[in-house]
Formats: sequence, C-alpha cells, structure tokens
Amino acid sequence: MRYKKMSLLLCASCLLVWGMNGTRAIGEDAAAEPDTEKQQAAQQARHKQFREMLNGVKLVGNFTVLGADQGPLAKEEYTIHSVEKLAKGDLWRFNTRIKYGSLDVPIALNLDVQWAGDTPVITLTNVTIPLLGTFTSRVVLYNQKYAGTWQHGEVGGHLFGQLVKVTDKDAEKKNDKKKDAEKKASGD
Repeated sequence: MRYKKMSLLLCASCLLVWGMNGTRAIGEDAAAEPDTEKQQAAQQARHKQFREMLNGVKLVGNFTVLGADQGPLAKEEYTIHSVEKLAKGDLWRFNTRIKYGSLDVPIALNLDVQWAGDTPVITLTNVTIPLLGTFTSRVVLYNQKYAGTWQHGEVGGHLFGQLVKVTDKDAEKKNDKKKDAEKKASGD
C-alpha cells in the first residue's frame, strides 16, 4: 500500500512538473511565434527607409587592394538612381551608373539585400556585372556611410565612403550632357 501511495505521488508529481513545463513551453512558443502583422509592418518600414536612403544617391569613397602598396587611396563613385524590391526573395533592382576605371556605364543590377537587424547588407557572390567582370562583395550601409569588402578574381580589398544625395545641380548637369549628346547625334 505504501508503495502504491509513493508511486501515485511520484506519478502525480511527474504529471504536475510535466504539465508546468508543458505550460511554460506553450507560453514560450506563443511568445516566440512571429507576430506576422507586426513583422510585415516592420519589414515594410525597413524597405521604405532603404528606398529613401538609396534613391538618388552617389556612393563616393575609396577602395583598397589587399597586398598592394596603397599610396594614395583609389577613388570610387557609384550613382544609384533608384532601387526597387523585386518579388523574388531578398532581391532588389539597383538602377545605377558605375564609374570603374575608364568605364562610365548605366547598369541595372539585381542584388541580394540581407538585414542585420535594421542594417542592410548588399551581398554579391560571384555576380557577373556586364563589361566589368565577376565580383563578390559585402557592403554594409548605415548612417549615410558604407563599408565592406570586395573580390574580383584573385584581387580584393576594402571599400568605404559616404552616401551623398544627388543634388538638382547634378541632375541639371546630366540633362545638359544628354542634350549636348543629342545635338551632336542630330548634326546640329
């Protein structure tokens, strides 16, 4: 009889402990379940902020080449006319103008953007950019600055600089150049 009481008490204790742990686990699971509406609103806000940060900007800065005598740092400039979220995954279309060496070309790039909390990270892994080659890069954007790493074949390094809004004067210069080019093409 004594063993039956102990065994019943042990069984009840196990059920009670299991029930309390089960309740806590259920509560924890409920707290861990994503509040999808809240998450969607936060994601939409991040995306809006990202578009506002990158529409009509120039990334103006410098880059290094690992293993090379640096001397004065090499300049770089990328103009981003606009960015737009694509339906597939984390892809964004970057409508850009890239100055690289003697090239100065407009290019639309579909790039992966990952998020480290509220901070966007543009990621390229073996992405072929027309006329330029194949690149791997990670670029963090924060507080109107950018920094990251790049790789082009066997050559790689660091890049960093500022996000500078394109001014109306920059847009006017672009329109003037376009008009001049059209005049030359039409023979005026």
